[in-house]
Parts: sequence; C-alpha cells; structure tokens
Amino acid sequence: MLIFKITNRFKTLRVWHLLIAGLLAMGGAHNAAYAQSAAEAEAISGPFDILDLQKDRDARTSFDSQLQSLSGEDSVKRLEYAAEEGNEVAMWKLGHIYSSRKKDKTSHLRAFEMFSRVVRSHVDLTPYSKKAPFTANAFVSLGQYYRKGIPDSPVEKNEEKAWGMFLTAATYYGDPKAQYALFEMCDAEAVEYCSDIQAGRWLKKSAVNGDVNGQAEFGFRQFEGEKGVRRDKVEGLKWLTIARQRAHPVRHEWIQKFHEQAFSVADVKERKKALNRAQKWMEAHCNTKINC
Repeated sequence: MLIFKITNRFKTLRVWHLLIAGLLAMGGAHNAAYAQSAAEAEAISGPFDILDLQKDRDARTSFDSQLQSLSGEDSVKRLEYAAEEGNEVAMWKLGHIYSSRKKDKTSHLRAFEMFSRVVRSHVDLTPYSKKAPFTANAFVSLGQYYRKGIPDSPVEKNEEKAWGMFLTAATYYGDPKAQYALFEMCDAEAVEYCSDIQAGRWLKKSAVNGDVNGQAEFGFRQFEGEKGVRRDKVEGLKWLTIARQRAHPVRHEWIQKFHEQAFSVADVKERKKALNRAQKWMEAHCNTKINC
C-alpha cells in the first residue's frame, strides 16, 4: 500500500512537471526578440553554492568540465552560440548573467527565455539525472520572476504560477532553495492555503537539505519557538552555527546577527552541545570547502 501511494505521488508530480513545461512552451516564444550583445558580462557560479550533498557532486564536476570550453574574453557571445546549438548549461548560465542586470528589462526578458528553455529541454529528466539541479534551479528562477513580474512586459506577477514553479522544484527535485521560497510565500501569506505549520515544515526541509538561508531562519525560529516551529534552543543554535560558518560575510550579514543574538542568551552547556552537533553536520556534509 505504501509503495502504491509513493508511486502515485511520483506520477502526480511528473504530470505537474509536464504541464508546467507545456505552458512555458506556449508562452516563451515572445521573448526571443529580446536577445542582445553582452560580451562584457562576467560568468557566475553554478547552482551548487548551497547544494552540498553527495548526490550533487557528480553534477558539479559535469558543470565545471562543460564550462571549460565556454570561458574566455567573449564568454557571453560564446555562450549565446552554444545556447543556440542546444547546450542547456549555456542557456542556464546566460539566464543568470542576464538576470544579474538589475534595471534592464530587455535582459530580464532574455533571462526568462533562457530559464524557460532549460525547463523545456529537460522535461524528460528524472530527479536523479546529473542535469536535474540545473532544471530545478531554472524552475526556481522562473518562480522568482512570476512572483514579482517584469515591469512593462508580458511577464506579469502571478503568485499561483510562482507557487507552482517552486512546488515542482521543491517536491520533484527536492531543491532546498525552492523549499525556502515556498516557506517565504507561506510566511508572507502570498497564498491562502498555507498555514504557519506548513510554512515551518518547508523551512525545516530547506534547512535539512542545505539552504543556508533556511538554516539560519529555521535555527532562529527554533531557538525562539516562533510560528509553527517547536522550541529547542540547542537545535536552533546548532542550525545558526552551521549557517554562520557557511554564510557569505557580506551577502549574509543578517545571519551573523541572528547567531550572535541567540548565542548571547544561551548558557555554556547549550553552546557546547550546539557546537558539537554543528561540527558533526559539517563533517558529514562539507568534506571540502567547495562543497559548502
């Protein structure tokens, strides 16, 4: 009976994945006109900054090896050529290059197109494929676009579509960034059918699966016992310690403040237990710096 339920759940997620890809196929063509020359753009890191679990290490190696042939002075032009030839890694990378241009509508539309193409090209992948993390990351990126919209463009704010994108990445692919995004939408009451308890569950999943934002937020809420998260000061401080060790010193300055606030009110025994648990987690998941 349990096997039957799991199989049906997998099939349901698969159908949802196919439906979303079909919608993207119908709506993505209008963005093709927005391509632009961007040789000055720099390459960015892969989707594995956060995902540090064993199953993603082969994918990271594949990602690095493919990019060796796509680097150089005219990297964006070469990426554009590779994308036109059907290279999904190039599409994914271009999507992030274009999306990094904060106030350029044309670039954001081009990014939306690239992420859409990645999703469409990977519609037949299983969650265990080496390229699955790219697809999951593309779903998350599209979800962020739908969550906010692109001003004065055909890509309008649509929280239902955003939720669907995040849900596919979070459940079908187990992506922790998507799980954190679902928590954020629940927490902001962006959807009616999400309670504090459900928000807490998505937050915990993102923390356990390795999202540094989820680890910090979950740790703080667990330490304080807030909004659907049962209080456990030692476990909360453990997650905050992990997050602080993994956090970027500039982008994640808020994590340091969260950790210092909790650490200052914990007693000596709680600090010691939390540190020991954090070290065990780091040893299990962060064998090298590149994996954390």
